Amino acid sequence: MNYRKSSIDIIRDIVESLTFPVTILSASNLGSGVHELEVCDMYFAQIGFTVTIGGKIYTITGIVPAGHPDCGIGSNDLIKVKGDASNITATTFDLYKPFFFHGTPIAQGTELAQVTQAKNKTPMVWVNDGTLEEIFYHNDLENKDRELKFDWYCLTQANPEKWATDQAWDEAIEPMARLRQIVIAKIKTMEWLFPQENMKETSKPYAKFGVYLANRGMEKSLWHDKLAGVGNSMTLEVNRNDAEACEDCD
Repeated sequence: MNYRKSSIDIIRDIVESLTFPVTILSASNLGSGVHELEVCDMYFAQIGFTVTIGGKIYTITGIVPAGHPDCGIGSNDLIKVKGDASNITATTFDLYKPFFFHGTPIAQGTELAQVTQAKNKTPMVWVNDGTLEEIFYHNDLENKDRELKFDWYCLTQANPEKWATDQAWDEAIEPMARLRQIVIAKIKTMEWLFPQENMKETSKPYAKFGVYLANRGMEKSLWHDKLAGVGNSMTLEVNRNDAEACEDCD
């Protein structure tokens, strides 16, 4: 029998298929190992994370998103990095990729606590298994296979005790909001698998991802890690995979 692919694997494949090649338009050496890079797309670059450029490791110390005024000349993204003092001559580098996790909140917290280094688990795309609802269709005359409803999150390291609200937005929420947009853009390129007409989602920012209490806000972190980002509730239709119609082996 040819079985349906699991919905978690469908979502995982979307995230793990993403690539993030950053094109350097210009590089300015500001001295003392500090460089300012003008790039076409900085994706979800975040202050404090490291990148490898021309075989050398640099730490991101600043990010300035591009400006796109109506009917005016726009700017490009700017990334400030610190590392080797010599000029950066590379014309491209790959941004780090997000990790994919799924599970219930309690199970996920237990698993993440076993990963001691933040660089090995963030930024992350996490699907809350407890919210996953699958509606399967069995009309062979139509191509629709199922409808998915689930909550998923783009989360990264944060410092809620020291950050003011604007800093939380600039350094964590906005980068993760860009990651969310990247995932959605990928889904929109796969119309053969994901019909677009009924796709919808709601998104919510989290300056401190944790346990919410009415009238008091985020009272405590949900997990050991201090995280921030965006949460999303999504409805996604999935078309039937042609492979499921193949004949079984004898």
